[in-house]
Amino acid sequence: MKRDKMLILAGVYGIKNMISGKWYIGSSRNIYRRWMIHKWNAVHKWQKNRYFYGEVNEYGIENFEFAPLKIFNGEFSQEDLDCYENFYMEHYRSTNPEFGYNRRGAGKNGRCTAESKRDRSGEKSHLFGKKGPLHPMFGRGKKREMHNEVEAKDLIDISQGGKVLK
Repeated sequence: MKRDKMLILAGVYGIKNMISGKWYIGSSRNIYRRWMIHKWNAVHKWQKNRYFYGEVNEYGIENFEFAPLKIFNGEFSQEDLDCYENFYMEHYRSTNPEFGYNRRGAGKNGRCTAESKRDRSGEKSHLFGKKGPLHPMFGRGKKREMHNEVEAKDLIDISQGGKVLK
């Protein structure tokens, strides 16, 4: 992939082990650059998260699928990234070693504080307190394609045939 063709998208991403079904959830101000860093770390046997990279080395990077979960447009804070990252960690249960590779939640002390769930104007985040049919993840099964929040036109520049980057 040419560097000048890479989209710069901030948001939350997931990396799924296609063999075991386990998830790694992360966030970045440039998620596709972060995916390239994960691949570099695997090749060079970087060991910050030994469990995750150990399995990447065991199964091979080609058996892991990357997909954006939430893309931010406009203004956002690191706290916004942390809150959404924690939301998806809970949804995919990625902090449970049986289901994922995350060792703790995002943000300070591994959790999103009530204060960080409010935006700068003092209003609550659109996810704060929503349950049931009002919640954006209501009715979504775990097997549903997680990259559907990004429009297809956003993926064309970075993937082949509309498939998620591998």
